[in-house]
Amino acid sequence: MSDTVADTFVRGLAALKEKHLKVVFDINYRPRGCKDEAEARHRITSLLLMTDLALPTFDDEQLLFGDTSLSQTQARYEAYVVKDCIIKLGGEGALVCSDQHAHLVATEKVSRVVDSTGAGDSFNGAFLAKYLLGGGLIEACQAGHQLAGTVIQHRGAIIAASEMPSLLDA
Repeated sequence: MSDTVADTFVRGLAALKEKHLKVVFDINYRPRGCKDEAEARHRITSLLLMTDLALPTFDDEQLLFGDTSLSQTQARYEAYVVKDCIIKLGGEGALVCSDQHAHLVATEKVSRVVDSTGAGDSFNGAFLAKYLLGGGLIEACQAGHQLAGTVIQHRGAIIAASEMPSLLDA
């Protein structure tokens, strides 16, 4: 993304924040999308200052910030005053960080992983749907894990609607 586009995006986000809208940010760091790590850290950090709910993946935090522990990642998000942070841990679950407390929400192991494409996006979609329907952070994580666990048992990131778990069950 060019500097002009990035600046326009940040200004637009700031305008939404002024209207008291909540910002949810999935960091999803990809090195090929940035000039270098310093630029990526700067852009991500500027967005974190406006973020209410962050959905980072620990692998990305290790790659971009050099984190060696979950507590380092948690401390950084607390320092940026991100109210709620869900640190995704792949097959190990997610660490829910809220009000300086942390709770690990484990995944249910699946019998056969076919393709992990779309697992993170599936988690985010089900998490946000459950959360916006009034579910708490832990309940929303469980819904995210359930959908991601279903998606990875199929080829490709899109599965038939008949295969999707119900958000009402999670």
